[in-house]
Amino acid sequence: MSRATYNNTLNLNEVSVAIERLLIAPYPTNFTPARVDLDSLPTGFSDLGATVEDTASFKVNRTNFEIKTGIPMVVQYQSVEDLTGTLAISLRSNSWRKVQFALGNYTAVSSSTFIGTISSSVALNAASFTLVSTTGAASLCVGQQIVIYAASQSPDAADAIETRITSIGSDSKTYAIDPAIPTTFATGANIATYAYVQQPVGGRAIKYYSALGVSDFIDGTQVVHQIPKCRMASEWTEEFRPNVEARVPLTLTMFGVQQTINGCTELVIANRFYFPKGCGGCL
Repeated sequence: MSRATYNNTLNLNEVSVAIERLLIAPYPTNFTPARVDLDSLPTGFSDLGATVEDTASFKVNRTNFEIKTGIPMVVQYQSVEDLTGTLAISLRSNSWRKVQFALGNYTAVSSSTFIGTISSSVALNAASFTLVSTTGAASLCVGQQIVIYAASQSPDAADAIETRITSIGSDSKTYAIDPAIPTTFATGANIATYAYVQQPVGGRAIKYYSALGVSDFIDGTQVVHQIPKCRMASEWTEEFRPNVEARVPLTLTMFGVQQTINGCTELVIANRFYFPKGCGGCL
């Protein structure tokens, strides 16, 4: 025998590892099937940031109605009578911007104060910025937490950037920050601060979302779990521990939407997209 089953030879084109990341948007937000680039997100979606690597779990369950007949009784007929699904994932975060999705009720609003506008475009991973003027900047100080957001957005946007001032230039307009700005703003950005955010736990509101679970494999392939309609699970637990960073656990419950499959209208709860490795890149 030239190749025995106990050798369990791998097809290396099928073997790789990945980390899943969650993108979220208000329902309904459409997703046109295409490879997702975190530097250029699909329209309407926000990136919820770093995840706890081993927590992502995409789970579906189909319960079948079945008829057994005969002696002995054997299954002669089945039809799907129940379809459920969840996507569970934990974020490495203590941000109220992420917690609002876990609560799944109200859109959080901060008591934000506009400070100024960055004077030029902002490069990826920029560690400093310069304001157009010093008007309003007198309230900024070293160590202070600030919000950086696109001019077209609100300072309360889910993917607005929060960082801290590490030093202030002698011109009172140039600020060094840490962590660096993790994205590019082609036409500058705005700066704001806020005193607090109040988030009600409870109420009758239920928010619905569209979600994408994006997994980039180190061999260059990508898998996207698209959930057209979902809401957060009814149970949420927040736990702070001295031996682990703050985390925001999320569990998305999937809802059915109509979709055409092979010319027939069916109810589906999610789609799984596989994108193969393209030209170039790392091996």
